[in-house]
Amino acid sequence: MQKVFIKPLPNATRRTKTRIGSHGKQGFTLRKQDPSSVFGGSWVLLDAPDGWFGWLPCAEITIEPQVSENK
Repeated sequence: MQKVFIKPLPNATRRTKTRIGSHGKQGFTLRKQDPSSVFGGSWVLLDAPDGWFGWLPCAEITIEPQVSENK
């Protein structure tokens, strides 16, 4: 599973912006990506360090990998 930072796009819904603001300060673990149209487009399943997990629509977010600071 990949560690990522998520940012809402300007057109993101209030739900998406709230989830990212409330649970994403330390980033998320990307559990799964659903490229199908079952939910009406592509979605990602995320885990937050505070225990929250849920789906966010890819059309409303940007995903950036967390860079390891090991030197």
